[in-house]
Amino acid sequence: MALTIEWTPKAIDGYISILQYIESNFGYSTSKKYAESIESTIQLISKFSGIGSVKYPELKIRSFVVNKKTSIYYLVESKTLKILYVLDNRMDRDAIIKGA
Repeated sequence: MALTIEWTPKAIDGYISILQYIESNFGYSTSKKYAESIESTIQLISKFSGIGSVKYPELKIRSFVVNKKTSIYYLVESKTLKILYVLDNRMDRDAIIKGA
């Protein structure tokens, strides 16, 4: 049974930012393929929530690498998959996630 999907504002902002960058630099079709990849990955995670790696055990945050440049960070709460961040892997994720 798939979990209900909930996006945080930071996840939405990160996702939109990446989509806008891709569209402005590589075109609409590339941006659309990227969006489809993210959406299908989130659907997969909602069905198999343990699929990602535990990145921050103290916060119970898991991550899943979508492609070499993007990861999704998420938390499972009861029957909800909470998408916390969609991040470019080249960013300082510790500073973003832990607020360092």
